Amino acid sequence: IKVNAPDINVSDVEFRPVDDKTISFGLNAIKNVGTKTVEKITEARDRDGEFTDIFDVCRRVDLRSLNKKVLESLIKAGAMDLLSGTRAQKFASIDNALKYGHQRQNDASSDQVGLFDMSKSANSAVVVKPPLPEVEEWSEQESLDQEKEVLGLYLSGHPLLKYADDLEEFSNFDFSEKDSLRSIDKVQIGGIIRDLRHHYDKKNNQMAFFNLDCLGGQAEILAFSDTYERYKNLIEDNKIVFVQGKPTDRSDFTDLKLIADQLVPLENCRELLSRKVNIRLTPKSAEEIDLDGLQSLAKQYRGSCSLIFHISNGQLRQRILAQNIKVSSNKLFLQKLREEYGEKNIWIE
Repeated sequence: IKVNAPDINVSDVEFRPVDDKTISFGLNAIKNVGTKTVEKITEARDRDGEFTDIFDVCRRVDLRSLNKKVLESLIKAGAMDLLSGTRAQKFASIDNALKYGHQRQNDASSDQVGLFDMSKSANSAVVVKPPLPEVEEWSEQESLDQEKEVLGLYLSGHPLLKYADDLEEFSNFDFSEKDSLRSIDKVQIGGIIRDLRHHYDKKNNQMAFFNLDCLGGQAEILAFSDTYERYKNLIEDNKIVFVQGKPTDRSDFTDLKLIADQLVPLENCRELLSRKVNIRLTPKSAEEIDLDGLQSLAKQYRGSCSLIFHISNGQLRQRILAQNIKVSSNKLFLQKLREEYGEKNIWIE
């Protein structure tokens, strides 16, 4: 997904598909960027071609419509990514770019005063374009947070993608299938804590509300005073955690709202949330299973989880506990099981 000034028209207020892999996002849907500003940017681009750098933008676009706040938002959104320099370099150049642009535009206006006003132009100094400063590039997390601030969404990536395996493994709720909430007594989902708000209950005990940004959607979390007291070291903005809790409403599926019972940091999820490793078999695959091979593999990955076999034959279902062995929820172990028994036939509880 790319957002850049040369490719977007004023009319593109919302998402618009460009091809199978690309969408456009209207510039005036970016925070602090209005329609008048987009018109001036488009006019300058159409008149003199694509922009080269932030100084070129400030030289050519009417600065009565292009101010510091607008430039900050365009850079944060990634709308200037195709121009020279990194986002951090462009952001650090805003004041110099605006000063340069004002000087160039004032000089252009002065040159048009009149043919007989020669002394002013003759004595004016040449305005030299400043260089981009040498500054450290923003981290991926910082760039994504800036995008979320001005776009309301992550555009170039998602801070949770690197943890996708753990999040999918230990979450029991699918945002794309919200009807499944009816059959879940306790929801367990992982994500980033955002918009943390502290409150006090009637007994003056501290409690908290926050949003949990997940890969598939967002949940509203309420942590009453007893839960908050147990997990207050984890309830911080930008902390990645798993939340276990009860849904507050099973009839309204527009949003997921949970009353939190337990919070677990991402780094400890396999240790604290794994109880059972499950293998689903058909009667035929149960007869053909290589028990010696499975036992040998299980011994390589010993842990604290029970190993459970689920054998289903129509309405007849058997659940068999593997005796005298405990296994780990190690990623490599699960990967080997999935290669042997199928991706959907292995899960953790």
